[in-house]
Amino acid sequence: MPDPLPPEALRWTCPPESFAFDTTDEVDPEEGIVGQSRATEALKFGLAFRAPNQHVFVRGNDGTGRKTLVKRLLEDPGVLDDTAHDRVMVLDFDQLDRPALLTLPAGRAPAFKAAVDELRAWIEDDMVEEVEAAATRESRPLQKETQAAVAALTAPFEESLAEAGLALVQVVDEDGDKDAQIMAAIDGEPVPPDALQALAAEGKIDAEQVEATLEAIEAHTDDLLDMQLGMRTLQRAHDKRIAHLVEEKARDALQAQVAPLQDAFPAAARFLDQIVAHTVDNLAMLEEDGEDLTLLYEVNVLLTRAPGQRRPVVVESAPSMRALLGTIDMPITEGTAPHMGIFAGSLLRADGGVLVLHSRSLLREEGAWEALTRTLRSREIQLLPDSQPTTLRPPGIKPAAIPIDVKVVLIGDEITWYLLDQNDPDFPNLFKILADFDEQLPVSSESLGHYAAVIATVGRKCGKAFTRDAVCTLVEQGARIAAEDGHVTTRFGRISDIAREAAWLCPSGPVTAQHVDDAIRNGKRRADGPGATFRERVKAGAIRILTRGRSVGELNGLAVISAGPLTYGMPIRITASAGPGTNGPVNVEHEALLSGQIHVKSFHIVTGLLRRLLNLPHPVAMDASIVFEQSYGGVDGDSASAASFIVLLSAVTDLPVRQDLAITGAIDQVGSVLPIGAVTEKIEGFFDCCEVEGLSGTQGVLIPASNAGDLMLRRNVVDAARNGDFSIFAVERIEEAVELFFDRPASEVLTLAREQLHTYWLATHPPT
Repeated sequence: MPDPLPPEALRWTCPPESFAFDTTDEVDPEEGIVGQSRATEALKFGLAFRAPNQHVFVRGNDGTGRKTLVKRLLEDPGVLDDTAHDRVMVLDFDQLDRPALLTLPAGRAPAFKAAVDELRAWIEDDMVEEVEAAATRESRPLQKETQAAVAALTAPFEESLAEAGLALVQVVDEDGDKDAQIMAAIDGEPVPPDALQALAAEGKIDAEQVEATLEAIEAHTDDLLDMQLGMRTLQRAHDKRIAHLVEEKARDALQAQVAPLQDAFPAAARFLDQIVAHTVDNLAMLEEDGEDLTLLYEVNVLLTRAPGQRRPVVVESAPSMRALLGTIDMPITEGTAPHMGIFAGSLLRADGGVLVLHSRSLLREEGAWEALTRTLRSREIQLLPDSQPTTLRPPGIKPAAIPIDVKVVLIGDEITWYLLDQNDPDFPNLFKILADFDEQLPVSSESLGHYAAVIATVGRKCGKAFTRDAVCTLVEQGARIAAEDGHVTTRFGRISDIAREAAWLCPSGPVTAQHVDDAIRNGKRRADGPGATFRERVKAGAIRILTRGRSVGELNGLAVISAGPLTYGMPIRITASAGPGTNGPVNVEHEALLSGQIHVKSFHIVTGLLRRLLNLPHPVAMDASIVFEQSYGGVDGDSASAASFIVLLSAVTDLPVRQDLAITGAIDQVGSVLPIGAVTEKIEGFFDCCEVEGLSGTQGVLIPASNAGDLMLRRNVVDAARNGDFSIFAVERIEEAVELFFDRPASEVLTLAREQLHTYWLATHPPT
């Protein structure tokens, strides 16, 4: 039967002589990242290596310096962006629903927009006047030519009219419309046909003259129609030539304006040609409202960069799909060109550089992960309108895809990395570089020096120095968080939080170990709601946990819960019942769908170990059940498999087991007790429950021997062990645990179990 561990084995103490200073005022502060050489090397490589699909996943827990390291490496002033360029969106007049993307040299987009705005202003304010003046000057020969053609057309007709004593008169009808009419010319005055009879009645002309005049008018009417048709033809030809002249002068004037822009911005040559053609085609609209026309020529600057600057680094704290890709806000009212509603997202802003994202924030946003991976695969941003067309909102536009070259740095923890790697085939193909942050550092003079430097940094910022004993206490807390023999945590964020609170608790003078202990204790008390409630319910009897006496088929296992950054242990009552049957042991948690896969596996290991140790000559003929009592949530893990084995032995043999002991540990099928996690917190959880009714002096916890070096128990637990009030037993084999719980040799207990199972076999297989 194993002896309890000595008190000095229950907690590692940081030797004060490890530090050669009295206070941290004598220590140089450290702002760098501590103990992450492998992650630093991987991240440096990932940021420097430019190749498709070589994005970086920075894996580690909060407080290990992930964000700090990324930030510092990205602040390298020597990393210049030699591929920088500007991006603008303009209207494509050949496809009005698909705005065109223009790529300009770095820093040139604002100048291009300003130049186009000047062109727009000239078109609106000055172009019509300049074109009309030029066209008027050059239209004079055309006017003369047309006038000569008109004269040549009308002169013979007019001579024929004169010879017939007729005249061509312009008349105005009731509606005010003008028309040409042939009339008689009497004494030099035009006389309408209906007035000729009146003149004949008065004797001023004879009847024969009237008849001859009317015949002459009728004879010339067809000639008049032919002449009018010819004049309209001449006028149309004249108007067409004038319009062509105006268009020519407009095109010349526009070309003179855009030629310097095309020289300065070759990538925009096609767009500027389209402006010329569109303006010439819409001169009539320009004369009515030039502003409505030139709104279409606006330039939307999506991205501009100064040449020779550092590569862009964009940290997107709210990575929604809109924030990543950009948006298209379609205008509801008139007066805005649709492409002006396109806005760049963080992927485009990071083009040529690095985009930093946090995995938890990214995965919480609907559609954001799919949008990111789709963009990284295609290396193009494809924007779509956010809204469907309505009576107020016009149909959406679909801008041209925007090619990008961006390096994504995704920061996350191990669980997130595992889930993405297992469930998304795109993830391992895109994020090929892993910068893995270590959780622990070996205890050494170097790592202790890092701790002192980090604490000195906190002290400088708080205006307080830390004593050597205070630093030792913080190092010991680092060892507790690491929970591994000979190691301290690299989660300096948590250590710094404790140091800051300790400094706040210190009214004056240096921060002492007592201040650090108070800060640790206060932090635990603030987050101890679940633990305190559990202990109160144990004391009230609402939760049945026995810490004295003996009982058949029940014993204390140990579990943990988390509250914020802290982990709490608590006992859990495990019970078993057994009898003759053929179904074998049943895991009630599994039957109730409350058991995880690892727990199910551990349960089968329990039954396998039972078969091995008992070495029965026949199959196990038993119906048995094992239950985690008053557990209403999910159960997983294998740390209760040793407890399950012992409680099953108790149920089979009907032998009582000690209730003043608890056990944690996994087992294998050959009987070895294997290490588990959170061993320190589990021991403290049972200790706290024992304290509820007072320590008896016989209480204790069994742990795997391989976990003994991991212990960092609270000082009050160590003191109780020193006083003989509480014991910790480290066991390597399950037989050692059996002897402690049953207070008898393991061989005796196993023999009784073998006999009882043989009895079960006979009960289920009576001789025939």
